[in-house]
Amino acid sequence: MGLFCTLALVAVAAEVERRCPGKSDPGFRRALEEAARLMEDHVIASGAGDAAGLARFRRD
Repeated sequence: MGLFCTLALVAVAAEVERRCPGKSDPGFRRALEEAARLMEDHVIASGAGDAAGLARFRRD
């Protein structure tokens, strides 16, 4: 469960970076998005979840 909590925090940070007004940092946003993608890849590779489970997690 810790991995999913960390993934949620990174995904939310990336979404905040995309949506919040003010000075945006495209490099930081890309780094956050890449970190989330790598965590999702790890979830699938480790057997902790699958693509459908990750889609539900993002939706909920």
